[in-house]
Amino acid sequence: MDTPAPAPAPASENKTIRVESPEQLIGQTESDWKQFRALYPKLLEEFSRRHCERVRGILARTGITDDERRHILFDEIRETDKLVASCFDNPRRSQLMIMVHSLIWQGLLTEEHAPLFSEGFRNFLKFHLEERRDASESRRQRALHPLTYQGNRRNR
Repeated sequence: MDTPAPAPAPASENKTIRVESPEQLIGQTESDWKQFRALYPKLLEEFSRRHCERVRGILARTGITDDERRHILFDEIRETDKLVASCFDNPRRSQLMIMVHSLIWQGLLTEEHAPLFSEGFRNFLKFHLEERRDASESRRQRALHPLTYQGNRRNR
């Protein structure tokens, strides 16, 4: 006895999206890459300015020994090297989205930069900017109300 073939899925479930390149999934175009490359030196300069500001603050601290200051500076430089690597080292088009994500989390790439890019890239920026904003708000809430913040409670 033959079993009947299953009914075909509704047309809405049969849609196939043809993707020619990974850039289509994330909205990256050649013009986005060119805009990013033009913006890159400015972002690096802003990153460096912030780092130098932190170093000046460490050097200006009072009430600590020079050895403590040296340790603090060493930690600052080591941490900054990691950030430079994730944000700026080896800029290749294939690494663009990783670099962009890092730059957003460092507060270097902001909504004011969005108009420079294509719509797909702006959507990518918007998503990660909102993600960063939500995470910042969550940290702020935990800092203000560490015992009452719902996100701090463990599942029972």
